[in-house]
Amino acid sequence: MLINKYLSHVFVKNLVELFFPECCVNCHRIVEEPKFYLCYLCISEIPLTHYSFYWYNPLEISFKGRVELVSGASLMYFEKGGLVQKMLHEIKYRQKPAIASFFGKWLGAEMLASKRFESVDMILPLPLHKDKKKQRGYNQSEYFGKALAETMGKEYRDDLLLRLAGAESQTNKDRSDRMLAIDNEYMVTDGNFLIKRHVMIVDDIITSGATLQACSAAFLSLPDIRLSFASIAFTP
Repeated sequence: MLINKYLSHVFVKNLVELFFPECCVNCHRIVEEPKFYLCYLCISEIPLTHYSFYWYNPLEISFKGRVELVSGASLMYFEKGGLVQKMLHEIKYRQKPAIASFFGKWLGAEMLASKRFESVDMILPLPLHKDKKKQRGYNQSEYFGKALAETMGKEYRDDLLLRLAGAESQTNKDRSDRMLAIDNEYMVTDGNFLIKRHVMIVDDIITSGATLQACSAAFLSLPDIRLSFASIAFTP
């Protein structure tokens, strides 16, 4: 009976793949490995940063004098109109948050190999305001962060950091305007739990760094807390 059920499942799966094959979200070729969401050619064209393996990488340097970071890394470079922007659009606006999970596993494997992030205690996703999350249906940073934590064997919490205000989109603002637009928008829900912890905050993309800088202010009053940042993409 179980064998017949299994064979039926395989038959249906093969039939679906025959008539509705998984296609690359970038070039729309048939994907060799559906779980990758991209064909091998597009994967080979992703502009990887390899920041996981280097201290004082450009992401870490970009926060110098603003946030005292232990470490920071991003999986890929962001270029306007490029492949990475298209992938982030698929994640945020085309109901494909599972792609964020894929990138979380990828970056998590890099971080494990680098051994620079062994002291991280837990991973927290950058929160969305509840209204924006309700409108979108999910927070892409949660998918990314959870997959990252599972791959690295780290604790994952999405209830320790709240966004108090729903900010307007930062997409078309320059660096200085972004810094002015975000202030006192985040709150830690259980400061005592985070004391003496090394916390990694994750987001989908780091551009000016204004959002993560504002977020880090919520941790300033906590003693002996250490912060690291990670993202899917980074704008140098």
